[in-house]
Amino acid sequence: MEVKEAMSSTETIEAWPRRVRDESAIPDAFADAFRALDVSGPPFPDVLFSPTFRFGRYLEPATLLVHRGDLLACVSWRDGTAQTQRLSLRDVYLAERGTELLHSWICFHARGPSGLASVRADFNSVGLDLYLPLLHEFRRRLYPVAPGADEDVARPFEYLARVNFKFMNLAQSSLEPGADVLHSLLQDAVRFKVLGLFERVVVPGSMAIATQRELILIREGEAKDAEQYAGIWTYLPLDQISRIEVFPHEGGRRLIMDVVLPVGESIRSEFELSKFRELRALVDCVRKSHPAIEG
Repeated sequence: MEVKEAMSSTETIEAWPRRVRDESAIPDAFADAFRALDVSGPPFPDVLFSPTFRFGRYLEPATLLVHRGDLLACVSWRDGTAQTQRLSLRDVYLAERGTELLHSWICFHARGPSGLASVRADFNSVGLDLYLPLLHEFRRRLYPVAPGADEDVARPFEYLARVNFKFMNLAQSSLEPGADVLHSLLQDAVRFKVLGLFERVVVPGSMAIATQRELILIREGEAKDAEQYAGIWTYLPLDQISRIEVFPHEGGRRLIMDVVLPVGESIRSEFELSKFRELRALVDCVRKSHPAIEG
């Protein structure tokens, strides 16, 4: 039993993501794909390697995330080959990060001269701090802070401490220095008991936050039994939103906020009918910040 436990611990540590400091440390399976990116010259780019790891019944492939300047590429090892996704951070219209227990991911969607592109890296949550700076770098472009200026993040969500402590933390962690929260709306999860024994989620827990440059959507994780330890953040620059609509859903029992992006993609959030006035105020605030958004 002791040997088995030691092996299990070793396997767990080996699945942790790590930073690659130089080209000689690139795993052999990724070497050719890395060289094809043509980023090996000094200075060495930001490179993160995530080994294959298992989360529940899902097996995530090994990935090599490469970042230099505007270039972001993810090389994944699938079906015995290295497959590369790449994009320019200048062309990103949506960014997402998520954490569900030991499974985390970061994802960017872009529309550039060569068409649509996506980069997604899944990794063990132990390595989250390695990946978050990349998301912060992309979002800091929306909130330029003068050199030497105070980079402390505002704390406008402390009022939620007695209402929903989990979403207070999720909301606070979504902000960048320089972001001003103009409006926010919390939707607590609504559950319905089935046969008096089981609970079914009717409206998922979520939160919408409007800043002067973004619409931030936060929702509880989708993994079963992971609600208390999970969150998914979607970051939408206002200049990448074409239209926002609010309309009734399921016979008028709930409301839908539909955010339409220039590529035709639609991001939807559900709210209770009692949130109508607050939801309209949020949408009006977003449109006032960026009048080009249609309604």
